[in-house]
Amino acid sequence: MRDSAPLPELAVRSHARLLEASGDDPWVRYAVPHHLSGAAWELEGALLIERRHRWMPRRHAW
Repeated sequence: MRDSAPLPELAVRSHARLLEASGDDPWVRYAVPHHLSGAAWELEGALLIERRHRWMPRRHAW
């Protein structure tokens, strides 16, 4: 059985790369913190950004 987690080699490690991959999308620019608090992945033009909230440590927004 294959693990359902995104592959590590697809990880995005910087806010600058997210901006580049999104075409300088305003939501990425202003809503995603410059210091990524969660993980992010990129695959074939799609971005997946995990947003962690300090007031809800056990819930995630995708």
